[in-house]
Amino acid sequence: MGRAVLDALKGADADLAQATLIIGVVFLYASSPEEFELEMRNVLRRSSLELVELEEAGPLYEMLDVDEDKLTAALETAKSGDPTLLIHFSDEPTDAVDPEWTTFREAAEAGDAVQFRRLGSDSWELGFAVDVGETWALINLVDESFVAFDGYMAVRFDCLMGVERVSETDTFMLSALDRRGDRPHNPQLPLDDHRSFLAALAPRYPLVSLSDATARDRGWAIGRIIEVGDEAVTIKGVNTVGEWTGEHIHPYAHIEAVSFANAYNESLGGVVGEHS
Repeated sequence: MGRAVLDALKGADADLAQATLIIGVVFLYASSPEEFELEMRNVLRRSSLELVELEEAGPLYEMLDVDEDKLTAALETAKSGDPTLLIHFSDEPTDAVDPEWTTFREAAEAGDAVQFRRLGSDSWELGFAVDVGETWALINLVDESFVAFDGYMAVRFDCLMGVERVSETDTFMLSALDRRGDRPHNPQLPLDDHRSFLAALAPRYPLVSLSDATARDRGWAIGRIIEVGDEAVTIKGVNTVGEWTGEHIHPYAHIEAVSFANAYNESLGGVVGEHS
């Protein structure tokens, strides 16, 4: 894959002839950068276009930031029409210790701050590890814009990535919180399974946010918990303008994180309460 600045030659499409800037993206098979540029020029020539500057070029999986094996399998299936099977396995012992889990447990025992990422997210979040169970890690979040505590996030352990303990030598925010006398708080919730955890949230917090793995970009579904079943939770959804959107069922297997008691949810709850 290559991205380049192009120029229109005589015989090019009329719209391109009037363009002040032409950017082209080319996909082709090549075994080297030199072969890629040569083949790219041939492709452009057939469309009466000329290469001005090749901005970047490289293997498709690098340019699009996708898994090389999956991309190769998809291309092979596209070419042949035959299905492709990919198999992943681990040879770690079944009792192997998850390093993120260990780091979080140690931070919770010490009452330390952590920064972490969730599965599927590129952004780091900051907070204090306040409690831990068999299923959930609970963080009292810090809003880095206001340098203030802002609710909680419970993250399923297998969805924690890159957990790191944070001290006052890493960020001024911990010192600022301490000087104001702001301390993390543990809301004392059951964290060993989905059902008991969500059942405990229901009467205490009018709105919660669920991160559902089946939603686009692992988006957040916000609503009021109205039923906690054996395999799923049902919420009465609310949209961003404070309107109820009906009942939505979220299987426990899809819920990767839960956020609650933050300023956004509490403010939205105040507005939606007027429409109840």
